[in-house]
Amino acid sequence: MRIPPSVRSEKRLEAKQIERDMHGACQARLGVATAALIAARTESALREYDTSLKEAKALGAQIFMIDAIYGISAAHALSGDVVWAAKCYGLASYISANTKCEPRTGLAYEIASQRIFATLTDEQRCAAMATGAAMRVEDAVAE
Repeated sequence: MRIPPSVRSEKRLEAKQIERDMHGACQARLGVATAALIAARTESALREYDTSLKEAKALGAQIFMIDAIYGISAAHALSGDVVWAAKCYGLASYISANTKCEPRTGLAYEIASQRIFATLTDEQRCAAMATGAAMRVEDAVAE
């Protein structure tokens, strides 16, 4: 028995709506994470960014992955783990350069950049970022 075209179209529309909803939820979580970052609630921000990264990876939403990794970098930078922050920053920069995606979470990017560049020497920063560029996305949440 064949499924009528109208039923197939309806099912495709429903699937697309679910995917859009999932993208929207991921984007909203990034906003919540950034708000926590601004409020200096770094542990909360880190949890939200970690969850956002997992969601974005499952969706294949590269720009959200980049935003989440820069957020993870910023949270670690604010909590004092600047070397790990630089590794995550290197990973996000690598993905961004290779996918031609630009981060939209400007605040997290700025916080991470300022802390990393102000705290680490050029040698330390370059070494950490090179290590980060070779990491897997999953490694950003492992620390």
